[in-house]
Amino acid sequence: KPDVNIFLEESVKELKYLMKNGTSLFINEHEFNIILLTQYFISDLPAKALFCNTINFNGYYACSCCRTKGEWNETYKVVLYPYNGNDYTERTHNGYLKAAQEALKKSSGGRKVTVDGIKGLSALLEIFSYPSQIVFDYMHLVCLGHVPTLIKRWCKIINKQNVQDIDEQLKQIRLPHNMKVNYLDSITAVDQWKAKNSRLFVLYVGVPICVSHLPPLYASHFVIYSMVIKLLHAPATDDEIDFANHLIHYYCKAAPLVYDPSIELFSLHAHLHLPTQTTVHHGLAFTSAFSFESCIRHIKKKVHGTKHLASQIAYWTDIEYINKTTEFEIPSSTAVNEIQLNHASIDPYRPILMNLITIENQKHNDIIFYKRYKDKFITYHTLLYDEPFNCVSYIISFKSDLGVEYGNIILFYKYHDDYFIFVQKYQATNKKMSQFVTIPSEMHQKLDELYALLMLTSNFTIIPINSIRHKCIAVPFQDIFCLSEIRVDFEHD
Repeated sequence: KPDVNIFLEESVKELKYLMKNGTSLFINEHEFNIILLTQYFISDLPAKALFCNTINFNGYYACSCCRTKGEWNETYKVVLYPYNGNDYTERTHNGYLKAAQEALKKSSGGRKVTVDGIKGLSALLEIFSYPSQIVFDYMHLVCLGHVPTLIKRWCKIINKQNVQDIDEQLKQIRLPHNMKVNYLDSITAVDQWKAKNSRLFVLYVGVPICVSHLPPLYASHFVIYSMVIKLLHAPATDDEIDFANHLIHYYCKAAPLVYDPSIELFSLHAHLHLPTQTTVHHGLAFTSAFSFESCIRHIKKKVHGTKHLASQIAYWTDIEYINKTTEFEIPSSTAVNEIQLNHASIDPYRPILMNLITIENQKHNDIIFYKRYKDKFITYHTLLYDEPFNCVSYIISFKSDLGVEYGNIILFYKYHDDYFIFVQKYQATNKKMSQFVTIPSEMHQKLDELYALLMLTSNFTIIPINSIRHKCIAVPFQDIFCLSEIRVDFEHD
């Protein structure tokens, strides 16, 4: 392989200049001075090793965060990272530099020596701090890595009927309109899944499906993993990160007992450092390669043929912005798709709706009804709007005096300058997800909170628009539903 520093040299040089001197942008005849700072470097594990000039993920001392060495396993012919052999001594930037310099001194001719897994100096480390800014990408680590690994192991355990049942349930799931995810391939062909399929599975739909179809031991173990990723994906509090840290240690420690030691690859060990990474850089949803992959897909549209790709991209980007005449404006929050109260689709709900409006002391003649509501970049639908379609963008969680509740949006309406929602409520049942798995009792409350088992009622209410928490995904579970909140509604596909 060529020396990656040759590839990085010019880019790093220019970035260092911008970090020191900044640059200017002119917008509407106003000059803005911009100083550049780096946030993090993100890649999959092979690229991470290449650009940081460290040992690959299948070697010794592969971890960029700690000094765990790893062990050669003669049975599986691979370097494993057993949980009980972890060395949590933290790596430091200065430690990296010393090890890199020592590796260079010991290397001679074509023979390269590694010191603590480090092969030499990387130009990348002139603008990034090691290891705090060299992060793990959950798109590759989780969605394209560990989730498919687990599913392939399950397929060896469950029977053909279970596989068919899981496949069918995945195909039947109805999602919000902005989630373009289809399960076209069976779980037996999980390697054909896209990253967004695995993301949807681990965050929202995998728990009720696994609890329904996997043996209890494997379902219980996966439930813990799903909780970890969901909490770290978009943590609401620091306590959730701390709890996820406790969970991932439990999960990794139990993994070789649930499966076998071959599961303790470095990719599993790397999960142990995700909570610390989340503390520094916030949720995994905001530090993943999903957005970069979307950007690449967009940029590729500017390229024709196979020659002078960078020049083509630069040229058409310039043309696009030279000819751009409209300024981008952040959309305001507003309701759309007005509907008349006497519309036939409202017939089943009209008496209840009118009664609730009266209770709210609102005048019917001053109300305008709508089928959709756009809250800046997030669009909510009503059940009436989604009925002709396969999407479900009307299930929400909302705040009330009782805490967090769930409901189906039937209608939006505007009264004077305020917006309200006419909601059909879900209610808790005597079933809880924690009753169907065997996990430590201290995990029960959070599991039941993240994956609530509810039934749709005939009770309706009116809530103010600012009561909305999140959209939700509902998965049929026995004779009820498992609802899970979508904490980040604008993550790239």
